[in-house]
Amino acid sequence: MKLINGVPEISNTPAVFMIDKYTEETSNHLLAKVIIYAKEASKVVLEAFKEEWKNDPSTKVRGVFGHWLVNSSRHFRAAIILCEEFDLSIVAGVHHRQIFEIFLQVKYYASLSEDEKEKRADLISIIGCLEFLERMKEVRDNDNIKKSYKEIIEYLDRYDQELVNELKRKRNVKRFNWFDCSFSQLAHKMSEENEDLRGAYQIISADIHGSWNYLFDVNQLESGMIDLRGYPDRKTLLMRSAEELYQVTNQFLVLWNEIARSVGAEEVFYK
Repeated sequence: MKLINGVPEISNTPAVFMIDKYTEETSNHLLAKVIIYAKEASKVVLEAFKEEWKNDPSTKVRGVFGHWLVNSSRHFRAAIILCEEFDLSIVAGVHHRQIFEIFLQVKYYASLSEDEKEKRADLISIIGCLEFLERMKEVRDNDNIKKSYKEIIEYLDRYDQELVNELKRKRNVKRFNWFDCSFSQLAHKMSEENEDLRGAYQIISADIHGSWNYLFDVNQLESGMIDLRGYPDRKTLLMRSAEELYQVTNQFLVLWNEIARSVGAEEVFYK
């Protein structure tokens, strides 16, 4: 088990609920502290990840977990950078949702039997290849893409072509996830007793789409005007950014600990 520093001021209470206790200067200091601890969390988790994967070479199952960890780490880093730029922190929620969606997949995958994990690893790999080919189709002749595009096609040829074609058909009919339901349904399925992951997912998604603007007293746009900040004052912006990044940090740690328990790696907690 590895221990890292937390931010006691907002560990149990959302930052926006304490906004009256802060000035612009102290809220700026709080965000700076959250950024430092977020970077520490990212560093410690990636060190634990590299250490574990070095000790135990990758298998199909570990490859799936590793892919999700690296992907979520990129989103985490993006959220940190956005919060460092203050005004850009308003879009950090996009990366929060991506990490939450990866967490839901990790939690579900970790709950499967070892045999089922092996089967699903192939499914996840095939779907990933198909997504790459679909997205890169229009630029497949580009010199920077051509080699990778060819390699992915050759990689797909290793799998049962009947399964590959079945997944192609499913993806053509509707949006298809390897867990065979929507993220909202998966969140409901993976919620434990007295836990509402679906509600949390809906809140994160609503925040991205601007449904919470009135709650945070966001300025309404005037006709022909663009408001790049979207908050009534700088203090509110800084406090909201601190809370957002702290939530993202917590989610990243929860995601890693799900992986760590599955592969026997070191979990990371606050001191």
